[in-house]
Amino acid sequence: MPKAVALGEQHLVMGYTAAGVEVMPVRDEHEFARQLAGLARNPEVAVVFATENMAADAPEAVSNFRGSSKAALLIVPSYEGATRAGFQSMRKLVERSLGVDIFKE
Repeated sequence: MPKAVALGEQHLVMGYTAAGVEVMPVRDEHEFARQLAGLARNPEVAVVFATENMAADAPEAVSNFRGSSKAALLIVPSYEGATRAGFQSMRKLVERSLGVDIFKE
């Protein structure tokens, strides 16, 4: 059965358990990158919710995941304030797909 996983700082991902999402708390960007690589190899994983702070600190891990996994990786901002890392990531993907930056400011 496909599963969803929340990956990030413990205080930011624990609430996902209420929705039946598996939670993988991490302490730093190195642990985040290691866990994300493991999730990329897991065919049961359909969706990964990653905290914006961790994703911003490990952009190469996010890129590697997106290049090697069929699972959706969603960057989720926190109550601590958005860094726009999720938006910037989406912007690059759309620009690469369309050949033009449709979000130009």
